[in-house]
Amino acid sequence: MKHIALLFLAFIGVLTAQAEVKHTFLCVDNGKPQQLVYVDQFEPSKSWKVKVNSARDISILDKDRVIVSTSAGANIHSLKDGSILKKIRGFKGVQSASLTPDGNILIAGTNELAIVTQSGEVLKKINIEKIGNNRLARQLSSGNIVYAVNSYNLHEYDQTGKVVWKNQFKEKTYLIHENSDGSFISTRGHGLDIVNVTRDGKETLIAGGKEKHPNAGFAWFSGFDVLDSQNIVVANWCGHRFKG
Repeated sequence: MKHIALLFLAFIGVLTAQAEVKHTFLCVDNGKPQQLVYVDQFEPSKSWKVKVNSARDISILDKDRVIVSTSAGANIHSLKDGSILKKIRGFKGVQSASLTPDGNILIAGTNELAIVTQSGEVLKKINIEKIGNNRLARQLSSGNIVYAVNSYNLHEYDQTGKVVWKNQFKEKTYLIHENSDGSFISTRGHGLDIVNVTRDGKETLIAGGKEKHPNAGFAWFSGFDVLDSQNIVVANWCGHRFKG
């Protein structure tokens, strides 16, 4: 049986009934070939999948389009059929591409952050210290950018590239969600959990955890999405290539 390596999730619609839960969602199947997969459990005939390359991040742009990162920038795909509507290029080592609060796109690479328009025009480039093993980045409501870097750390950068806040985890972190009170929600890969992180570094378990769920089949927690109901859906990444 094929084990899909779910790298990242972006949920579009949810229906909860007494007997079943249905979703409409996007994910990356990290096997060979790597694919962007759209699953519609309401109308399965509308589901689709397309090949992608070096995709690590997914960010819903609007009801018709989604941003997907590539190693050199990002692609904007149609949610109707997965076709590429726009290619944004000119970058190196891109790990993350996401919608900013003001409707632009954040491109995050190994040692550079960039804000571009939806048409690809570069509005700002921010140089940061070169750090390896980076994951996903998000622009905060303040305009600062928080980036999961060096596997175990969150760094918050201001518009000059200066680190203004950081937090180090005991387990690898992947994606960050900003809460209204200024704290963050983050996945911790091998910890197999989702935690809330305050500005003073206090971590509180929200969901998951290998000690609480030893027989659940959790492998590695990567991307997640917070639904309108405040429930959280997380991608359980199962491995490279031969498991995807």
